[in-house]
Amino acid sequence: MEPPDLVPDVWYSLRPRFVGMSLFLTTPAFLFVFAGLREVRRSVVVAATALAAALALIPDVLHGTIGFQQFGYRFSLDAQPFLVALALAGDARAGTTWRLRPSWLFIAVIILSVAINVYAMIAITRFDYWQ
Repeated sequence: MEPPDLVPDVWYSLRPRFVGMSLFLTTPAFLFVFAGLREVRRSVVVAATALAAALALIPDVLHGTIGFQQFGYRFSLDAQPFLVALALAGDARAGTTWRLRPSWLFIAVIILSVAINVYAMIAITRFDYWQ
């Protein structure tokens, strides 16, 4: 749940931390995972995806470190394909049916997630980041 560093007197005031940052701050679209988890009892596909994500995270959570020199939580990469599927299910599942198109909120959060990651990559590649 690490937030970014607050850096005064630079063109960017938020700087990604090298020790890792919260997935929900770096990719807010993952908040839709919680909406997807509401469907675990109603959908076998969602339940299997949630189980796969949990099984992929077990060794990572028990590993004991957060990794080093990364943006976001490096060890979550094993489970992220399943988390993406759960986030999609969180937006697309409407009762007993699936929506054909994503909601405007989901599209906005995807755009925000991409913008946050582009901002972080620009901030990381700046020369004065290393000082």
